[in-house]
Amino acid sequence: IKDREVPKLPDLSRFKMLDTFILIGGGLSSLDVSICNMEKLEILSVPKNKLKTIPKEIGNLKNLVFLNLSENGIVDFPDEISKLDKSNGGSLLNLCVKENEIEIGVYEKLKRLLPQTIIN
Repeated sequence: IKDREVPKLPDLSRFKMLDTFILIGGGLSSLDVSICNMEKLEILSVPKNKLKTIPKEIGNLKNLVFLNLSENGIVDFPDEISKLDKSNGGSLLNLCVKENEIEIGVYEKLKRLLPQTIIN
């Protein structure tokens, strides 16, 4: 979905087999926790939205290999994101969030929580 206004996601529990979710520039202000129950999800790309935080349940997405959160204005990341890193049994290879888009302390926290993940 691109450039279509979607400020809030509905409950996505019924889409358990979905492996890719992309929403670009939809005005999304929060991720429904149900997205974190999509065990098959490998790609989650939600750039150019209005996300300030992501749910701590993000750590449930053990098959996630690509996460794009760029151009959102995220102010903090939950410690549970560390469960996505390969060092903790996750599969995350790449997290897209630019260093200049978030506070330096938050960027340093991400680097600490995701030591084997490329952050760019």
